[in-house]
Amino acid sequence: DEILAVDIRYKEPDGDTSNLVSRVLTGEPVKLEESSENFRFSAAVAMCALILGESKYSGDANLDAVLELARAAKGSDPHGYRSEFIQLVERVKLIKRLASGE
Repeated sequence: DEILAVDIRYKEPDGDTSNLVSRVLTGEPVKLEESSENFRFSAAVAMCALILGESKYSGDANLDAVLELARAAKGSDPHGYRSEFIQLVERVKLIKRLASGE
C-alpha cells in the first residue's frame, strides 16, 4: 500500500555535508479535493515549480490553475507566506503576459 516515496537532500547554510531525508507514504489514495489544505497548497507550489522549470511533467498545468488551487487551500497563514506565494504567482503571470506582448 505504498503510494509514493520521497527523498530530499539538503545542506545546512554553512555546512558541507549533504543530508538525506527519506519518507514513504502509505495508505489509500485520496482525491485532490478531499485532501488537506496543506497538501493542496503544496501541490500548487509544486505545480508552479514544474511550470516555471518548463518540466515535461507539467502536463497541461498553467498558472491560473496554480492560483485557483493555492487560493482555495490558503487556509491559516499566520506569517503571510501563502499570501506571498499567491502574489508571486500573480506577478509571474503579469511578467509572462508583458513578455509575450499581450
